[in-house]
Amino acid sequence: MAPIRNTGLKRATLFSVAGAGTYGVSLILMDVAIAYRYGTGTQAAVYQAAYIIPTLLVGIFSGGAVIGAFVPIFDRLVGQSSQAKADFFLRNTAGILLAILIPLTALLMGAAPVLAETIASGFTLSERQELTNALRLMLPMLVPHAVGYVYYSALVSIGRTGAANVGPVLIPAAGMATSPWWNNHNGAAMIAVGYVQGAILFAIMTGWRLWLDGFRVIPSTPVWSPESRVFLRDYLTTGIALAALAALLLLSQVVAASLSARELAAFSFGTKLIMLALAFFTTIVNSVVLPYFSSLVASVERHETWRRMRRFALHTFILTGLGTLIWVLSSDWIVRIVYARGEFNVADTALVADVQRTFALQIPFYVVGVFCWRMLNALGEWRPLLYATIPALLVNVLLVAWLAPKFYSPGIAAGFSVAIAVWAFVLLVSLRARLIK
Repeated sequence: MAPIRNTGLKRATLFSVAGAGTYGVSLILMDVAIAYRYGTGTQAAVYQAAYIIPTLLVGIFSGGAVIGAFVPIFDRLVGQSSQAKADFFLRNTAGILLAILIPLTALLMGAAPVLAETIASGFTLSERQELTNALRLMLPMLVPHAVGYVYYSALVSIGRTGAANVGPVLIPAAGMATSPWWNNHNGAAMIAVGYVQGAILFAIMTGWRLWLDGFRVIPSTPVWSPESRVFLRDYLTTGIALAALAALLLLSQVVAASLSARELAAFSFGTKLIMLALAFFTTIVNSVVLPYFSSLVASVERHETWRRMRRFALHTFILTGLGTLIWVLSSDWIVRIVYARGEFNVADTALVADVQRTFALQIPFYVVGVFCWRMLNALGEWRPLLYATIPALLVNVLLVAWLAPKFYSPGIAAGFSVAIAVWAFVLLVSLRARLIK
């Protein structure tokens, strides 16, 4: 069957937003279930710590890195009606990622005790042992997740946006499905097993949908073709840029874990809703705003593009600033509504609300920063993300070192918010420099 092309931006946007919203809700429900069963206790902290490394690796080696490098090449091949070449590129890309990620995953599983000590130095010995076990169980999800994202990217490219966005929801859904078997000693491990199963289902479902559209999807032995070389170049460049950005959050999580298991759990609960809201906004930027401004670069002078972009950024900053103010004032109420039940007590609510308030301060800066970042990508620029992350990381290190001993996890969240403001400012300056020459 011939590939089906996209029938319109509005339809794709609707599916993207709906998919991102559904995925976000499923992750919130997972956190609600953990908070209800464990509060900010050991299993909650072990789960949040175990989730740090796989999430970081998925951000670097899967997700945006895959879709950003894969889609332009695959879209060109499909647009040229080169079904055989598109098939080969699809299968070859999946094979390349398997060749990279299987040995990397095995290496990280062997280094799990070292990773546990690094990211959770404030945990007790028994807590670190549980974390080591959970890491070894969760890390294998990276392999099927990356392959699934190759298929996901191909589905997006041919217009199967709805089918593509169903896939990622399977991962938290499978983790949630293990809840009947949680107890005081195995919750994090059971969720890890569920996530691996969900990642496998994600790869199977997206691959099956491509197969129905006439594509061959079984990964092949890697072959170095011109397309694969371009893919690897862009994939690794994007991965490095995303790794630099992820280092900001990783540093904050590691410092929180060095204080105590409870502080890490509180930091994770306090930041999760905001991270999901920002991810939802990023989906809208990619689907709606970015195509409009990208077309401007090709159709009008760059000075005019900058003028319109600056006006949009200012209005967006003001609107999101007002939204942030409302969120900050409502943090206690939000945390009580979402988390305060079961083992999640009044003290937990107050601590998590404090984290959420200070972490929310980054929202208007992050929104403008992401827009500038995507505009720079549209101009073929990747290095500014690295340049922006370096000063942001330095600011984060200095502020966290100063604030964490005094204010604990809320202080860590505040340091992260200031670092994001620096990051966004550097990206804005970089974009201006490239549009006004």
